[in-house]
Amino acid sequence: MKIKQKTYFLFFFLFFLIATGIFLFTNGFIRGFAGDMVIIAILYLLIRLLTPLSKYFSLSIVLVFAFLIEFIQLLQLPQKFNLSHNLFINITIGATFDPLDLLAYCIGGLLILTLDFFIIKSMIIEKK
Repeated sequence: MKIKQKTYFLFFFLFFLIATGIFLFTNGFIRGFAGDMVIIAILYLLIRLLTPLSKYFSLSIVLVFAFLIEFIQLLQLPQKFNLSHNLFINITIGATFDPLDLLAYCIGGLLILTLDFFIIKSMIIEKK
């Protein structure tokens, strides 16, 4: 495994642990808002770990995916297709549209991009 991949894996694992803590030990606004920000970071780190895509393109993919999920909620597509009782659909798509989720996705994206530019990049350069 290359240094870059090891570094992204380390941060992926760290954010996975943070997400687990958020989902197990918090509720309400913290769980929803912070959880959405951390999920964006996890998806971004996973793409950076597994692909040679650029930072901006990776973040764009994650944000488009997250916004698409949110608009599926807004249009209530699972309910319209009688899929709202499906556990997998409920977990992956969620139940209700919340415009604050879009804000959380953007903030999470900016935070992970900033982390990547300043901390992750410097760790990769130092190890070479």
